[in-house]
Amino acid sequence: MTELADAHDEELVHVSDTHRLYRLTPWLVRALVPARRVGSYLLYSPAAPPYVGRSDVCLRRRLLRHAYSRRAEFFSFNTHWSQVHAYTMECAVFHALRPQLSNLIHPDAPDHLKIHCPFCRDQWALPRLSRPLGHPIERFVPNPRSNP
Repeated sequence: MTELADAHDEELVHVSDTHRLYRLTPWLVRALVPARRVGSYLLYSPAAPPYVGRSDVCLRRRLLRHAYSRRAEFFSFNTHWSQVHAYTMECAVFHALRPQLSNLIHPDAPDHLKIHCPFCRDQWALPRLSRPLGHPIERFVPNPRSNP
């Protein structure tokens, strides 16, 4: 019985991890993407590198703008429970596909949230981890996370 359950769980994981490309047309965006949902997306075009983005308010509206501007031919998307999760997913895809993306700059965090990309190396944390706590140099090195 457990072998069947394990096989069934693996099959569910495999199905949920697949991403399908959809043609970027307004009618298909309206049919597939729920309204007023936070989400992330990838735009694909045979003639251009992919583009990663997100919407913190309404993913459908954002993808409709891309469809009307004919920025790409295909898209894939994920809806998320929160703006933090959407930002984290956008950063993950940005870092994983960075050499191939058409995005020129790193994704920006939502304005009202003070969060940092979990995939960027913190240049200040690395030297601090190698020193014992209370090291005298700590008094002279500013902490970039403490904003007045």
